Order: sequence, then structure tokens, then C-alpha cells
Amino acid sequence: MQDLTNQYKEEAAKQENRPIELYDFYLGSQAECDANTFYFCTDNKRCRFWNVDGVPQYYTPLGIKRSAIPASNQLEIEAVSGEFDNVDRAWSNWLNTVDLRGRRVVIRKVFLDLLTDPLHAKVVFDGVINAVTELTESSVKIECKSKLKSLAVETGRMQQLYCNYIFG
Repeated sequence: MQDLTNQYKEEAAKQENRPIELYDFYLGSQAECDANTFYFCTDNKRCRFWNVDGVPQYYTPLGIKRSAIPASNQLEIEAVSGEFDNVDRAWSNWLNTVDLRGRRVVIRKVFLDLLTDPLHAKVVFDGVINAVTELTESSVKIECKSKLKSLAVETGRMQQLYCNYIFG
């Protein structure tokens, strides 16, 4: 379970606050950030914050709309879909050079007034890109699934040996 700082809890409880989301796309290594990890934020200007590995990074502003992330205790597969601006046709270039399916995506929430400590971020979603559902000149739509998706899969089947004993 993730521990939230007291400052994060206080900021979230305020009647007015300034939340943004940070998106880390792992197009290279899937375990740690490298040169092929791309950083985006939902703010209208570039911001500096720590990546998941704790290294300060600049997050590029990008128009992002995403679906709600369901919370369930029934071991259901968490899924989120998002629509991202195709700025400078960067997504088109990635789709031509890299297969995005199976690539890791981490979505975190932070407040603009709490960009002073890496502990002030809350991981909202950590999963992989399942499918690129639509690509246009202006946007790209992707679908992501939780990395724990295998928990909802039944493995094997129940088997029982035939008993040939007659009772009575």
C-alpha cells in the first residue's frame, strides 16, 4: 500500500487545488528509466519533477484525456484508455519504429504546489499498453491494462480420478 505524505493529504482535502498527472512511457527498458523513457504532464507548461526511479526530469506538456481507473477488490483487470495529442506527429513516429504493445506506462498524480519532494506523488496506474485503438493526425488513442492482469486468469482445470470402489 502506498503511503501518502501529510502535505499531499492536506492539499487533496482543500476546496481548491491544482492537480496534474505525470505520465512515464517506458519504450526501452521496462524495469527502469532510460534514454527511451518519455515524460509528459497534463499541465500547460513544462514542469520539473522526479521520475519513478527518483531522478529529476522535465515533463513535457501534452493534451491528455483518460478514462477513470476502476478500483476493485475482486481481482478484476484494471484498464484505462487515453487520448493523447499527436504533437509534431511524435506518436506516429513511435508507432512506425516501436511496437507500443506491452510497453510500460506509469501514471502519477501530484499537485503543482507540492513539486518540492518526490514523495508527494501518488501512483494512480502502473500497467502496460494493450492496444493502440486509433491514430489520426491530431491524436492517438491507446488502451492500457494493469500489470497484474494475470490474476484474473484461471489456470488449469479441476481433475478427479474415477473411483471404482462400490460402497455397501
